[in-house]
Amino acid sequence: RSWDRAVVYDAESGKVSIRKRKDVNRDKYDYELKLPRRKKEVSLFVDQETETNLKTEGADRQKNDVFLARLSLDHLSLMDRTFFILGLLSTLYVSAPWSD
Repeated sequence: RSWDRAVVYDAESGKVSIRKRKDVNRDKYDYELKLPRRKKEVSLFVDQETETNLKTEGADRQKNDVFLARLSLDHLSLMDRTFFILGLLSTLYVSAPWSD
């Protein structure tokens, strides 16, 4: 769908942006994660042993996973907030400098 949006997080620079999903160059990003619905904050964790296998809090997170970052979705524009509530902003792309 042409109105789908994605959150794009560059872990090296710390920059977060919202883009049309069709405009995201997916080859540039190491991880594609599903955003938890209607949560204003998303915490990211990596596996302690390998420091890879990025995950959000919840489903398959282990007790010994290492905290990486917390993304706040509080400052979305009115349109992006509407897309988020409707489930049209549901994907998180992360570029990870540690995966090179």
